[in-house]
Amino acid sequence: MNRLLVCGPKQFNKKQFVHSLFSEDKEFENVLPDCSQAGTIVTDLTLSTAYYTTKADVFIDEPDEDSEIGYKKWLEELLDTEARELRDSLQFIILVFGSESEYRFCKKQIEGLNRLMDDENPPQWDGETAVVLADCVNSGNEEYEWSSFEEIRESVRLVNWREMEKRIPLSIDGKLGDVDFDTALANLRDAKLYLHQLSNHLTKVSFSENPDKLHFGFLKPQLIGKDLSKVLITPENFEEHRDFLPVLHKMVKNHVAEDQTYIVDAMNYPGSHMAIGDFKVILDFMNQRPEMPNTIGFIRVNEDMEMIPESYEENDMYTLCNIDGVIKLSDYMNEKIHDYL
Repeated sequence: MNRLLVCGPKQFNKKQFVHSLFSEDKEFENVLPDCSQAGTIVTDLTLSTAYYTTKADVFIDEPDEDSEIGYKKWLEELLDTEARELRDSLQFIILVFGSESEYRFCKKQIEGLNRLMDDENPPQWDGETAVVLADCVNSGNEEYEWSSFEEIRESVRLVNWREMEKRIPLSIDGKLGDVDFDTALANLRDAKLYLHQLSNHLTKVSFSENPDKLHFGFLKPQLIGKDLSKVLITPENFEEHRDFLPVLHKMVKNHVAEDQTYIVDAMNYPGSHMAIGDFKVILDFMNQRPEMPNTIGFIRVNEDMEMIPESYEENDMYTLCNIDGVIKLSDYMNEKIHDYL
């Protein structure tokens, strides 16, 4: 079972927060709880996205006393060896603080928790820690030191949960045909992809003009139509070439730290892990992570905001083609991939 942990002060309604977090459209407004929520377990919460559906349990706890020292003691208990079994079960930790000074007082323990979770789950923890300020739940912080409710909801949806049922949807509403063909064809050209119809039964999709080079997928013959200039690649008619993904990961691992696009992005992740997304979807704001099916892999960024190539880890949930379109690489990566085909 997937598990999360939420800790916060007694006057913060953590049960209400959790139920709002797992709701598609429910907003959060803190209603003072009637009693202590320490030790509460909320079970079988359903999380459903266009790419997967899963269930999770949430452990809720509170410091013994609402004070800076009380929260620090709680964190130190979570860091203790006796809490190892609990830590191993978690994929998301949400820490709600009653004040900025309380958060600053506990910052060393929070950083220690993040390091410990990575050390205990090599090469890196498959989860995330989020920090919330109780009075700013719906706004977050401009310097990204703590998260807003919507940012946490989005982060929870992006976790690669250990237990989940994957989906391969055909379009955003589950139907074919609801696509703008001109836009889709323009995206195909922008992605610098080539279709090679070698026979009535074999059409390759490739980054290379040369049909003999390694391709990354096929089009199912009964679904491609007669005019290749009007082909729309969708999850229904596309089939991945398994030999391509190891090549893609090797190229990304060797060259992502040289790509100016990701170098700039790494400045937002000192001392943590960064998602390496493709460009099927252009993200709206800094620090926004791509959806898991659009995340090629993950890489560690050191305190000097430099990527560590040997820390690169593949993302098993990555798909070359999904409802967001077909793989699209940065200009630099698009040049480099040709050396590996």
